[in-house]
Amino acid sequence: IRIIEYAKKVSDTQHCIYYVDKITKENIDFCKEDSLVTLCFNAKNNGKKEIESLFFEEISYACYGAETLKEIEKFYKLGIRHFINDSVEIGVVQ
Repeated sequence: IRIIEYAKKVSDTQHCIYYVDKITKENIDFCKEDSLVTLCFNAKNNGKKEIESLFFEEISYACYGAETLKEIEKFYKLGIRHFINDSVEIGVVQ
């Protein structure tokens, strides 16, 4: 909750990336409030249902944690095109 409050303060002036381990309704709702927030989720910890839920929301998103070509191919087929490295801290806003 403190992280979301902090992000709300700074997101008016700069783009934020919000890292989460699991995609939740709360995460999605927070990112929908502000177009300057990108939801970055752990690809390994979210299934097809969670990832597909992002396609119906007007938020930008990326994922991390896909370590093999097979995993990357799987998420690419789901429409995930943006990957970042695996050295992020969960619950951090950058």
